[in-house]
Amino acid sequence: NDEHIALRYRELKESSARRLAEEIATREAMLVTLRTQLQQMQSERETAVVRIQTLEKELAELRARMSTITEDHEYKLQSISAQLVLAQRARESLEAELRTVRAQHDEALAEIRALQAAASAEHSRALTDMDL
Repeated sequence: NDEHIALRYRELKESSARRLAEEIATREAMLVTLRTQLQQMQSERETAVVRIQTLEKELAELRARMSTITEDHEYKLQSISAQLVLAQRARESLEAELRTVRAQHDEALAEIRALQAAASAEHSRALTDMDL
């Protein structure tokens, strides 16, 4: 009877030891799997950090280029606007000069007509005097 109890105790003890060994093996396998996943996630995180840094650098470069382009366009726009103002002033000046030239032309024509009329009248008088 005591042997039977001792045998039964030994069997329970071995059975418990096997179950504990299996539980330990299962948990160790789980730990290995979790460590592998953790390493993979850390690697992915590092890759993501590098990608983020690269994208931030590219974004900064694009912003710098955009700023340069914007400044260049603003400068060109100001330059074109200034040239337009100068061209408008030159046009106004040329139009004023053209009006002056036309007025002088009209005066010259009037003078020529007056001289022609005077010459014609003088010619008529001379012919009339010759007839007398």
